[in-house]
Amino acid sequence: MKKEQRQVESLFELLKEQAEIEKQIAALPVGYISVKVISGHTYNYRQWREGSKIISQYVPEAFLNSVKRKIAARKEHEALLKAVKK
Repeated sequence: MKKEQRQVESLFELLKEQAEIEKQIAALPVGYISVKVISGHTYNYRQWREGSKIISQYVPEAFLNSVKRKIAARKEHEALLKAVKK
């Protein structure tokens, strides 16, 4: 009986962890950074796919490092979520 209770508690903890990771993922931006050179000027864009369309959003140089860190954090969280689900 205690073994079953421990298994239920372990499963409950995994579900709580999964919910927390999903919450963190939802707060982070999706996509990747694309660098374009237009008329000798460098522009940074965050790009992501919505269905069959690729959406681009200009990222000012001042925010580039912050956006890169958030995208990297999202990828790490997604990998962690995949491991928790297994």
